[in-house]
This record gives sequence, C-alpha cells and structure tokens, in this order.
Amino acid sequence: MALVDSPFHDDRAVALGAILVYAFLEATFGLILVLAAVVRGRIPGPWLDTVRAVSHNDVGAFAPRWLLSSTRGLQKSGKFLVGVGLVADGSVRAVLSVGVLRRSKATTAVAALFFGAIAIGGLIVAGFNPPTVRLFTALANAAVAVVVVLEARRLRAYSSKR
Repeated sequence: MALVDSPFHDDRAVALGAILVYAFLEATFGLILVLAAVVRGRIPGPWLDTVRAVSHNDVGAFAPRWLLSSTRGLQKSGKFLVGVGLVADGSVRAVLSVGVLRRSKATTAVAALFFGAIAIGGLIVAGFNPPTVRLFTALANAAVAVVVVLEARRLRAYSSKR
C-alpha cells in the first residue's frame, strides 16, 4: 500500500538510517578514544591510524581533520581532544538524523543547512580528480544532503496542505 500523501519515504529512511549508524560509530569510537586517553597506559596506535585514515578519506570529516592537524605532537591531551571532537561530531549528526526521521520541521531545516554545508565543503576538499574513496565519501555526503533537503521540502509542502 503506497501512501501518496506521506511526508516520509522508505528510500530516504534507509539513507538517513545509514548516516545515523555512521554517526553512532563515529561517536562511539570518539568515546573509546576519550576513555583511552583518560585511563593510564598507552593509546593503541591502530586507533589513531584509523581516525587518521577516516578523516583523510572522508571529505566531510572536518572536525577530526582539523583536530588531528592542530593537536599534532600532543600526546594524551591531543588524543583526548580528538576523541571529544569525534563524539561531538557524531552526536550532532545523530541528533539531526533522528530529528529528520521524526519529521521535525525545525530540526530538518537545521539538518539541511548542516549536511548541505558538509556536502559543499566535502566537494571542495575532494577537488577535481579525487581518489576513489574520497570521491565516494564526497558523493555520499552530497546524497545525504539531497535526501535531507528533499525531506525538508516535503515536510514544508505536507504541512501547508494540512
């Protein structure tokens, strides 16, 4: 049964669910990094290598990229800040995704601006001839932005019909 007047569509729910999972993983990894920086002992190198690889290839990961470059040379405090940045970035993405999934007009409008800015910035960072992984992440960020903008338009049109 198709709902013609429905303000939300399953294909968009899948895209927003994927960004929600990504945001949850990003925040969880950041929390683990924060906890590892607070606890005594050495932070495993592969964790930071993973953060570096993701922030290098995900053209929309502005916060981790900036934090990694600005805390270079710092030991635990830098890793703590990178972890906090990942938690904050992942949390903002998750909250906005949940707001769009719950059909909140205000949150959807903010999400459209946020994800749109990430998509535009990511396309600029990717450049004209990006490697395949960077191209994929730039296109994924652009797809999320398009989905959120379409949902914002649908919610606005749906609320004006009522």
